[in-house]
Amino acid sequence: MATAKGLDCFRDLRVSSFSTHEGLSADAVDSVLASRDGTIWIGNASKLDVLGPGGMPSQAGNALQGHQVTSILEDRIGRLWAGIDNTLTIYQGRRFRQIKRQDGSPVGVVTGMTEDSENNIWVETMGPPWTLLRIQDQKVRETFPAPQMPLARKIAADPQSGIWLGLLNGDLARYRSGKTEIFPYTHHPGSRVNELIAASDGSILGTLTGGATTFPAM
Repeated sequence: MATAKGLDCFRDLRVSSFSTHEGLSADAVDSVLASRDGTIWIGNASKLDVLGPGGMPSQAGNALQGHQVTSILEDRIGRLWAGIDNTLTIYQGRRFRQIKRQDGSPVGVVTGMTEDSENNIWVETMGPPWTLLRIQDQKVRETFPAPQMPLARKIAADPQSGIWLGLLNGDLARYRSGKTEIFPYTHHPGSRVNELIAASDGSILGTLTGGATTFPAM
């Protein structure tokens, strides 16, 4: 297209941006999940947005009460787990149900979630205090508060058994068969693990404050 200021070329973009202009509830995304049916769940400020296969955003989480969706997980049977403010909620059959601690209190601010090979849901919370929770059949079965469990921000299920924890000091830890093993390594001072993925070959992929790294198979 010839214009008064030059020649413009229009073509398909490789990256599509979604914001309030495209229908999102806000421009403050904290968490994103791609579910198995192709739906994109977006943890936004005060809302749980949904981006369907057609690319049209909707606010499916209007029934959620809160201000910040911090973490999202889809379990093996397709249920959606969402941490919002200091609570943990399950979305199934278009209904939300809150999961609470054994004493009836909220679980705390959820920073990471994963499902292990035995269908346990593991939840890392900021508390207070910082606590790792094991949930089975939608009930909290075990709690591991600090310093019983090292402070972590992200967790990932090990392909064989147990879980990995990305620690706030930048190291790794593995919890398996009731035992915690720390894997320290050389990294930039002040680093912390911000994201964690366990590959099928046993390697751990992580993003740190200073960049991305690959931990060897263990």
